[in-house]
Amino acid sequence: MKKWLCLIMFFVTGLIVSAQNLSDCNQDIDDKRGKMAPWEKGAHESGKYRNVFLEAGYKQVDIDAKLAKAYYDTFEGPSKVYFEVGDTMAYVSDLKNHDARTEGLSYGMMVAVQLNKKDVFDRLWRWTKNTMQHHGGARDAYFAWSVKPETGKHNSEGSASDGELYFITDLYLHPTGGVIKQV
Repeated sequence: MKKWLCLIMFFVTGLIVSAQNLSDCNQDIDDKRGKMAPWEKGAHESGKYRNVFLEAGYKQVDIDAKLAKAYYDTFEGPSKVYFEVGDTMAYVSDLKNHDARTEGLSYGMMVAVQLNKKDVFDRLWRWTKNTMQHHGGARDAYFAWSVKPETGKHNSEGSASDGELYFITDLYLHPTGGVIKQV
């Protein structure tokens, strides 16, 4: 009985705290930079991608430096998760789980698209198609969602819809389009 009473009290306390914190969500916050106005047209229609950091008052040089550092840390630095394989391929590792996953590969490809790193994109896509993609059978053309990078062994034959959709998005957004034919 005491366990149930404690659980109920814990749950009710959590609801009260949550309700109190939600009241701030409806309040405006004074910001010396002013309010950011929504765009009338999205990037697909306008051909321009919004730089909300620039609109918020940050200097372009500072934005570029932050992006360059994040890219270096993730793809090149001592704590990187991007690893090249041979002369033409690379993968993004899930260091905690000691595997490569469709999510990580697709995120790496998206970073490559956004930062115009065609070589990185091509290497990741080649490795993904070569190592993760099923060639034949009931899963033909789908991707194993988890692979042991050192051996290429599929830890799971199943696919993950998020990773598959991110691959489609990456390929759709890649500016050269020809990357699909070259790989």
